[in-house]
Amino acid sequence: MKATVNNATAFEVSSNINSKTVVLNDQSLPLDLLQNGAHLHFVWKGKSVNVEVLSLSKEEKKVILKVNNKTTEVRLEEPLDALLNSLGFSSANSAKIKQVKSPMPGLVLSISAEVGKEIKKDEPLLILEAMKMENVIKSPTDGVVKSISVNAGQAVEKGSVMITFE
Repeated sequence: MKATVNNATAFEVSSNINSKTVVLNDQSLPLDLLQNGAHLHFVWKGKSVNVEVLSLSKEEKKVILKVNNKTTEVRLEEPLDALLNSLGFSSANSAKIKQVKSPMPGLVLSISAEVGKEIKKDEPLLILEAMKMENVIKSPTDGVVKSISVNAGQAVEKGSVMITFE
């Protein structure tokens, strides 16, 4: 499987939890892993790593993680996705996304989206402050903004609908 981190770095990844190893770019590495719900702790190259799964979208094959208190986006691409893309087809799971929900509780600092405005995928929609960190919430799809359900300065809960697309 291919994993792209923060739209930049790509890795070929596979793992075998039973043998406690992960293969990263054809290099087998031992993995000392503890899991408690959405929280993971493991030792990687002699360093302690804490991971919390903030959100998971199976449709988009996207995971938002907090790795040692730093928010990270990971997009996954399976071999079938790569084949479909190479043939010029969209992913088989490319369902139209109609809403942008808050990935975590926080405070809306600013909104750059406007009702009726056409938005492209990965275009910034708003800035959400969570745990004293500013997170740019980007559009998961191309579309036209139908409604904005939040205001600057408003506190939101995880899963709250913030923006709806037509």
